[in-house]
Amino acid sequence: MKDKLICHQCIEDKYLKVIVQKDGQDGFCDFCRGSGTSIALEKLSSIIDKVFTQHYNMAFPEPPEYEQYGDSATEAIMNAAGIPENAAEQIREILEKEYYDFDSAESEIAIEFSDD
Repeated sequence: MKDKLICHQCIEDKYLKVIVQKDGQDGFCDFCRGSGTSIALEKLSSIIDKVFTQHYNMAFPEPPEYEQYGDSATEAIMNAAGIPENAAEQIREILEKEYYDFDSAESEIAIEFSDD
């Protein structure tokens, strides 16, 4: 998954699109199947991680009797970056692996970018 590329045409966010156009390389997009200026999904996930760290707060799970509000991590990534859902899900998976903490998982503590 980390070797996949996404092109600037699959990104609606103007800021991210400019980054891809400026720093990307010619490549084959794994999402629209076109060729053009593209960036590795891992690199895009790093950029998205920085943006989310600065501008978003993680909602901690509430007891089941309380209704949860807000988007899932995948939806938040998809909407913020303006990328296809399957690309957002793969970025979420990359970030979840980076933030995974065995002790937190064992204690059922929420892990950042987890959709659980």
